Amino acid sequence: MVTMPAPPPAASPPILAADRLAKRFAGLVAVDGMSLAVAPGEMVGLVGPNGAGKTTLFNLLAGSLRPDGGTVSIAGADVTREGPARRLSRGLGRTFQIPRPFPAMSVMDNMLVGAQGQAGERLGAGLFAPLATRRQERAARQKAAALLDFASLAHLAGEPARVLSGGQRKLLELARLMMADPALLLLDEPAAGVNPALMDLIAARIAQINAGGVSVLLIEHNIELVRAMCPRVVVMAAGRLLAAGPAEAVLTRPDVVAAYLGEAV
Repeated sequence: MVTMPAPPPAASPPILAADRLAKRFAGLVAVDGMSLAVAPGEMVGLVGPNGAGKTTLFNLLAGSLRPDGGTVSIAGADVTREGPARRLSRGLGRTFQIPRPFPAMSVMDNMLVGAQGQAGERLGAGLFAPLATRRQERAARQKAAALLDFASLAHLAGEPARVLSGGQRKLLELARLMMADPALLLLDEPAAGVNPALMDLIAARIAQINAGGVSVLLIEHNIELVRAMCPRVVVMAAGRLLAAGPAEAVLTRPDVVAAYLGEAV
């Protein structure tokens, strides 16, 4: 009897895949047939000159914009017609270039807003299941406290969010996203406008999150930061894919230098 070898295990689908995405605004083509994929646990940089379409692409990936063409999938499931809340429930969270916490609420309460599936949000839960609701609220508060400590914001937990600096607001937004236990983060310029000390802290925390198995796709104009953090880079120009591959090889290509670094040169 001949024993047949076992078939190789099936490859896991990308945690995020975009296929030929397109978006137009009147006569402007902002995203033009853009495709990319992010593997589970991967950290990828998305770079390109101003106006390349990076933030529009993020909005398409996160569900806040509907594409005019193409598809988006998360872990193999087509989510093209789903909105941001549904995509968050599937594990996709995103930050913005300018974070906007609830300024009058405490830093701790801003964190608690990020907790998902809380029983206390349902009508009657506090009346018919008060003990379970309180246990869940205590667990959420403990998780929020641990994440604020991770973000070096624990000492500000009781302060209103309006007292935070720009860099601290970015840390708060990142920590609040982690309340939802995401599998993938879309980070839109996490280091922009941040002083060097806080930039190093933000980069270190993103690296720790990624080391814990969370995939990251980040837009960033700081090329040295991208080189340090991202083994792989995707370059956009005029709404299209210009280049993709290992960071050092891609960022030194003449066409990338001409399209992107040429602005500074």
